[in-house]
Amino acid sequence: MSREQFLAQLRNRLKGLPSDDIEDALEYYKEYLDDAGPENEAATIEAWGNPDQIASQILADYAVKRVNAGSSKKGLSTIWVVILAIFASPIAVPIAAAVVCVIVALVIAIACVVLAFGAAAIALVAGGLLSIIMGLCVMFQSFPTMIFYLGSGLFCTGFGVLTCVFVVWLSKTGFNGVAKLFSKLLSRRHTV
Repeated sequence: MSREQFLAQLRNRLKGLPSDDIEDALEYYKEYLDDAGPENEAATIEAWGNPDQIASQILADYAVKRVNAGSSKKGLSTIWVVILAIFASPIAVPIAAAVVCVIVALVIAIACVVLAFGAAAIALVAGGLLSIIMGLCVMFQSFPTMIFYLGSGLFCTGFGVLTCVFVVWLSKTGFNGVAKLFSKLLSRRHTV
């Protein structure tokens, strides 16, 4: 395989990364080949092996780096980079498919739990506000009824707001946890 073919295949396999990271990786291998010299290029490329394996390692390292950086906004994108890293490896495609199914199942499960708690929070806030309005409507008819409606409305609204805060925390923690788990699994797979 020639230098140009190797670099073109590597670039093609790294499409999931940001362009700066792709260029950094390609520059590293270009410099390595320059240091090896034209007479040793073919032997060096052969020693490296398949560009798929190199791309898989680069994608895995990138995913681990992003998870270790602690970016909560990029949890889902890190999961997709991990999925790309798994599929970039030509070895054990059925295992990769199973791991992807587990990733998707965990993400769907977390999304369902977050959605359920989110719906409950919205219902609590809406019910609380409706109860407050009802309390104000019966203000001149029955004072104890007004106090009951206002108290229960304030309680439900406050509990709903607390549940909203919990939903935000749960979504950040859940998706980051899945990303960290699978980056650990992926990094363990590459070290073995």
